[in-house]
Parts: sequence; structure tokens; C-alpha cells
Amino acid sequence: SSLPSLPHALDLIAKGDAQGGVDILIDPPSARESEDEAPDDPPSSDRRPNESDGLFLSVQCAEEAPRNSTTDLKSRSASIDDPLRRGLLPVTMRVFDSCAGWPVKAKEGPVTTSAIPSLVLAGALDPITPAAWAERAASTLSRSTYRLFPNAGHGVINAGACARNTVADFFNDPAAPVTECPSEPIHWDLG
Repeated sequence: SSLPSLPHALDLIAKGDAQGGVDILIDPPSARESEDEAPDDPPSSDRRPNESDGLFLSVQCAEEAPRNSTTDLKSRSASIDDPLRRGLLPVTMRVFDSCAGWPVKAKEGPVTTSAIPSLVLAGALDPITPAAWAERAASTLSRSTYRLFPNAGHGVINAGACARNTVADFFNDPAAPVTECPSEPIHWDLG
């Protein structure tokens, strides 16, 4: 988790070292196998068991990178405050560099439609996958149930007991109505 490193990262950013701050958040010292490991070394599965860089690159290189360009990225990021832009832009640009050698083809084709019962969860605080995308995906699935969790971010299943129970109930009986969850306080999974 990068949460314990957040104060140090913000201090670096405030002092003008935006890249150092972002690097700490992306690869916090507590996640590294040893002090000698460089932040750019490939992550190991035992350090980040819930993340898959291969899956991330496969999706980004097939769906996002082909529809964007480094020129657009630089142009659109011009209005972001300089310290934040200097920290985030190189990280995002690395995705384009990685995609140049990643063996996937651009995904083309129709929108997915299905009549299979589907549960689509979205976190209103998700900085990675906007809730509008989940809602749009649910709209093409004729037997979908869409639930927005107002105090959840990315990975709604980690947003508390009600979210986990919602998923479990759905898998136990996809035809049963999914109950609404009360608005739970923000839950940070520091595991």
C-alpha cells in the first residue's frame, strides 16, 4: 500500500520533486523486496499479489493507447499544475513506450451485448475507471444490475462488507434482486 508513504510523497512534490513523489506512490519502499532494488525494476507477484502488469498493459495497449497519442496527452495535460504534471506525465508516457513492444493488437469491434446475468459495480471515487463507463457497460447487458457505491474507489469489492455481500449474493443467485447498500463511510483497504 502506498498510503503510509503519502506524507513523504506529498512533501517531495511540495518541494518541487514531483517525479520522486509519484515514484514513491507507484512503488512505495515498503513494497520493494530490498533497499537495493531500483524503482524501475519489474514488480514481482509476491510484492504486489493483487496487481497484474501484464493484464494492465494488455488492456491499455489494446484499448487506450491506440485511441490516444503522446501529442494529445501533452496537449491535454498542459492545464494541469506544473508539479503534478511533471510527476504524472512521464508515468503515463511510459505506457506508450511499453505498448510499442507489447504483443497485442488494437481492439476493434462492436460493443459487447449479452443476456447473461451480470453485476456491474462502480465506485464514485474511482480515479481509474469512471462510474459512467460502468454504467455504459451495464446498459448493453440486458440482464445487468448496476450499483454505484458513492464512497468507493477502484476495486469496489474492497469497499466494505455490503459490497462483498452484494457480490456473494449475486454469485449465489444471479436472479435474486440485489439490495441497495447504505452509504458506508470511506473504507481504505491497507492490506
